[in-house]
Order: sequence, then structure tokens, then C-alpha cells
Amino acid sequence: MRQAYFELAATSDGMTAFRQLLRHSAVYVRLWVAAQLLAEGEASARHALEAIASGDGVQAFNARSTLAEYARGTLQPPFEPAEHTGQPSTPGA
Repeated sequence: MRQAYFELAATSDGMTAFRQLLRHSAVYVRLWVAAQLLAEGEASARHALEAIASGDGVQAFNARSTLAEYARGTLQPPFEPAEHTGQPSTPGA
């Protein structure tokens, strides 16, 4: 997912497509996309997280945790470049 995000983020059309994933049928997709956009300063992504947080289950818990981190100013983008995460940038590297 990280690589797909960075490929989309390289163009304005790609970012438009990425933002449209806020309406994806899979809750986890909406959760990850909203967390990334919110961490990048797109406050409009908060609405998607709030909608998820209003439910039950693991996704709701994750959304509430993400919103709490955002409120504390500690939210980190889930799709950080590999060099920032300490993980190899390519499989097997």
C-alpha cells in the first residue's frame, strides 16, 4: 500500500484518486486513507474517521485512536517513506 500511495501522491490526479478512496466500501481502506490525509493536514478527512469511530469493533477503536493522536498533535502518516520507518525500502533489502 505504501508504494501505491507514493505513486498516486506524485501527481495531482493521483491525489484526487487517493482522496476518492475515502468513499471506498472497505472500512480499513477508508481508515488508512483518512489517517494519511489527516496527518498531511487535510482536516476534511476527519469526517471519515469520525464516521468510522461512531461504530463498534476494531475499526472504530482504530479510528478513535487516530483522532486522539491527531488531537494531541502526535499523528504520524501511516504511509511514511521507508527511510523514516527503519524498514527496508524494497523487499529483501
